Amino acid sequence: MQSEIFSKIITVEDIDKVSDELDILLASLYKEKGRGLESALKYNVRAWFSEMLKNEITNNNIGVEKYLRQMKKELAQYTEVTLILAYEPSLSSMERFQSVLKSYIGKNVALDISYMPNLLAGAVIIYKGRYIDLSLKRAFEEELQKNREEIMNLLVDESENNNQKSNEIQIT
Repeated sequence: MQSEIFSKIITVEDIDKVSDELDILLASLYKEKGRGLESALKYNVRAWFSEMLKNEITNNNIGVEKYLRQMKKELAQYTEVTLILAYEPSLSSMERFQSVLKSYIGKNVALDISYMPNLLAGAVIIYKGRYIDLSLKRAFEEELQKNREEIMNLLVDESENNNQKSNEIQIT
């Protein structure tokens, strides 16, 4: 099924909202002697969602209930990928992330995005239980660990030089 509504889905939250709206519409099918759907489309779902759905139902030769249920099934097929970023991404950034991940995974992708400024830069990606840390913080910590002894020696030498200069100043 090719629904224009799916092009608006980027995050896990988007899936939750669309799924809730589909549930509302499915429940409304048997209310108000068949007029519940019209009422729900007008008052219970977002305007853009309502307009897109009306157009798709009109242009589609499938029954409304079957169409809504197919949409629910397709939503369940989305793959969730968690991204932990050092900044709060714009909509444009999220769309690019989704596009890249979709090209690698080959399925519709919904992002679960978290903001963690202490990453410094880069990202942490969690997909199907795999944790990949591509952050600058990790790289910095690894480099610090590799060169820890050398850095400590430099700090100790610098501290000793400062103490020696301080002693010379006090003597004179």
